[in-house]
Amino acid sequence: INAEYMGILLDQMESLMIVSAFYGPKDVTTIVQGNVVNNSLALHVSNSVFGDPHPKVVKFLVVFYRFGASKICTEVCREGTTMTIFFCPALHSFSFVNPAPASGPSMFAAQITSPPVPATSILGATYGPLDVSLKIAHFVHSGNLTIHAKNEIFGDAFPGICKCLVILYQLPSGVVKSAAAIEGGSINLYQSLHFLTELSKLEKKKKKKKKKKY
Repeated sequence: INAEYMGILLDQMESLMIVSAFYGPKDVTTIVQGNVVNNSLALHVSNSVFGDPHPKVVKFLVVFYRFGASKICTEVCREGTTMTIFFCPALHSFSFVNPAPASGPSMFAAQITSPPVPATSILGATYGPLDVSLKIAHFVHSGNLTIHAKNEIFGDAFPGICKCLVILYQLPSGVVKSAAAIEGGSINLYQSLHFLTELSKLEKKKKKKKKKKY
């Protein structure tokens, strides 16, 4: 690698940002953020690190992250393995879609590029080790904002193991939110949209009252 190319790579290698993280149904974003060292992550996935939010069930650590201005990526690791995230020019400098399932039971990584949708944008989604972001985006695009965590919908990558649906999404206001549901449960994106719509209405009313005073 010549010096000029190396300089370009170093310019592109910006701070690792952990956008959101879940261990099973538990939000562990703060824990994962606290384990980032020198813009990289090497973290053992276990109950001793995150606690046990779903006893006697094999869990997955799902991490949504980005480097600088790169697209948000998703890394998924099974309990008992080690998650490793570091800057890779081929993965973090360009946009591509890789909705394929994990090649093995312990690890899965994919770059997610969300298609535009009118109500909200799906930045990433997993069901167990599967990347289901495109399927979720299709549901939302069709107006279905209640997403059920079922094998019949997303497939059963691990028969006999209770899986978790995790979704990272961006509201029209630009706010990024995440949610998780255990297999058999559901995630209602409408509640977030409805809340922000009502909040927007209240803000508009306040502004109108201020104008009337003057």
